[in-house]
Amino acid sequence: MQNTFAIFRGLSALALLLFMVTSCDLPVQPKFEFESELGELVTFEDQTVLEWMRSDAAVSAVNNNNFDLFLEAIALTGLESEYSNSGDRRTFLMLQNQAFTAGGEIFALLRVGSLAELDDAGIDRLRTILRYHIVDDYVDQGAEALPVLLTDYLFQTLIPGEEGIISFNRDERFRMNVNRADALPGNARGTQVRNHNYIFNNGVGHHVRDYVRNRPY
Repeated sequence: MQNTFAIFRGLSALALLLFMVTSCDLPVQPKFEFESELGELVTFEDQTVLEWMRSDAAVSAVNNNNFDLFLEAIALTGLESEYSNSGDRRTFLMLQNQAFTAGGEIFALLRVGSLAELDDAGIDRLRTILRYHIVDDYVDQGAEALPVLLTDYLFQTLIPGEEGIISFNRDERFRMNVNRADALPGNARGTQVRNHNYIFNNGVGHHVRDYVRNRPY
């Protein structure tokens, strides 16, 4: 009799297990694979930022996205060496055409319609503008330079002293923002980076469509 009960219990347990296995119609969940929010880095490590901007790879079908005016400004102000020293670890805010021509941008600031109209004083102001857009440190979009989201980190541009301080942060969608820090003067000017993390052999570049400042130039 005990053997009969033991067999009965065994068969009941087996039937219950079989029912549990066959009664679930949910599909097997696929294996989770982590995908970073950060896109693949765009690398041009065989070129300086200046060489890349002069290359066909930098040319866009949309004129506002190009660097024609930026290259002209770099040549006019004699700053080619600041953009062409292989081995530097700098950050370059790369000014697209729109940063010169749009309302309230560099041409409006300098009260000209083209770079050819600048006198010596205007060229000096333009040189200062460009120097503020070079950070003397390597600031990419990752956690090494900007470890905590929505936190502003201060860096030094090629303009010395307090007037040369610039801030960066990254938000929860990993967008990079420039000069949003409360610690900066109230008349500081910021922007959101358009395209991030172009890796060159002299640093990292970020495309911007607006010029930025710590205080008025």
